[in-house]
Amino acid sequence: MLLFIALGLFLNACDIGGNDNTDYVLNIVPLSDVTMPTAFAKDSITNIPLKYIRPTTCHFFDSFYYEKVNFERTVAIYCAQSLQGNCEADNVTAVEVNLPFKPTELGVYRFKFLIGQDVNNVPQFLEFDATVDH
Repeated sequence: MLLFIALGLFLNACDIGGNDNTDYVLNIVPLSDVTMPTAFAKDSITNIPLKYIRPTTCHFFDSFYYEKVNFERTVAIYCAQSLQGNCEADNVTAVEVNLPFKPTELGVYRFKFLIGQDVNNVPQFLEFDATVDH
């Protein structure tokens, strides 16, 4: 599953700069909160508010990890981390981003949001079901 490959980024950052003078690395950051609707309308875009805690002052939102299998969606946050120095630990600043979701089929969708790993490095998720009925 692609998620387990992506989770490797959580421990080992990868180069997104494309050259030997890397300015940024990409990390998966666990979600701290999700405001999940329970119903959606088919072919309509709804923003799902997600929050994560910024690890350092050099981390900023880059994109979503988004895996789609049938009616299941697995979601995580990619943060870029600047390697320019002068980073300070943060771990308190909550950052909110919106995940746009546009269902194209009627049914019940299962969302799995990465919230971290347990002591055995097993991914942990917040899971929600949402119905698309109109």
